[in-house]
Amino acid sequence: MVKYYEGMFLTHNKEARKDTDYLAAHVSGLIEKVGGTVLQMTKWDERRLAYPVKGVTHGVYFLAYFSGDAATDARLRAEVRLSSLILRHLTLHLEELPEQPIETFSEMQLRLSGGEARTALDIPAPGLDEDETATVAVPRIGDEHAPASDRRDGGER
Repeated sequence: MVKYYEGMFLTHNKEARKDTDYLAAHVSGLIEKVGGTVLQMTKWDERRLAYPVKGVTHGVYFLAYFSGDAATDARLRAEVRLSSLILRHLTLHLEELPEQPIETFSEMQLRLSGGEARTALDIPAPGLDEDETATVAVPRIGDEHAPASDRRDGGER
């Protein structure tokens, strides 16, 4: 019986500097090696990681939809563990495939923000009517402009 899967693969950034097609071919090659069939695949995003993974601080994400039998996921896990280019992966079983083509992370952000990239939040401010909003910049934790209670150093300087 054919099952459908969605897989997110975090790959090493060192190869992406040369050519992301090589990484895409590597991921699809692993899926095909274990008996799966790649239905859709795209480079989803390239970003700095929140914490080092196997000593790597930047990675490239690939999102793939593929099909295979019940053992495909287990065989893929074993192959991914042996790959030096794939840092992490997550595979989900799907009941059915999505009808839309895969959108990249930046495309998803644009769609969700109404077509414009945002760096601030529009929230209702006290004293304004409910249809009025104020734009508030949200400081990151660790930002020296953040309130002392939000800083990583606990406000100590």
